[in-house]
Amino acid sequence: MSGNKTKEQLLAELIEFQKLLEEKIETQDRMIQKFQVLSQNEGLFSQVIHYFPYPLVEFTQDGVIKMANQVFFTETNRDPVDISEGRINMLSRITTENYEVLESIQGTFSGEMKLLRNLIAPLSMFARDNDSLNPKNYGSAIFFPLTGSDG
Repeated sequence: MSGNKTKEQLLAELIEFQKLLEEKIETQDRMIQKFQVLSQNEGLFSQVIHYFPYPLVEFTQDGVIKMANQVFFTETNRDPVDISEGRINMLSRITTENYEVLESIQGTFSGEMKLLRNLIAPLSMFARDNDSLNPKNYGSAIFFPLTGSDG
């Protein structure tokens, strides 16, 4: 009998764990949907994103950074002019150490979402070559697609 009870307890714990995972995925999906709605309303989007407490970057399909928030500029010593003039291309900054980032970016253009953990100094790939920076330790990144009015 005690063997059955253990199996039942394990099954109940597994079911509870699955529910927690499903809730987390639903929360992430809602967050992404809200970002997509914000991205379509440029005025509100820029206000919200500008003050977002984590670095946030939007890429075009050819790897050029289209938009970044203030935390990104602060942590990388970049200037907003670099973005407006298309000077930062993500694809030209990929190395063997950060190849997983490239795969995640490419996946977003196929409609995939990806969470990367245990990244080492991911913002250093955006810094100016001659700048020495000591950014905060952002060790995780989430990549997700944003759809525009053209789909």
